[in-house]
Amino acid sequence: MLLRFDEDRELMDLLADVAKLEGRKKHPMALRALRIGLEQVRDSYE
Repeated sequence: MLLRFDEDRELMDLLADVAKLEGRKKHPMALRALRIGLEQVRDSYE
């Protein structure tokens, strides 16, 4: 999957900052964040 930030530079910077804090590269951190977010969205429907 290709992730485009388009005009959301703030989101791109946030991903880089959090990845650095956790000692991860951006791609694994983006997958982790996506999983957490999607689980929360799914749980909101239950």
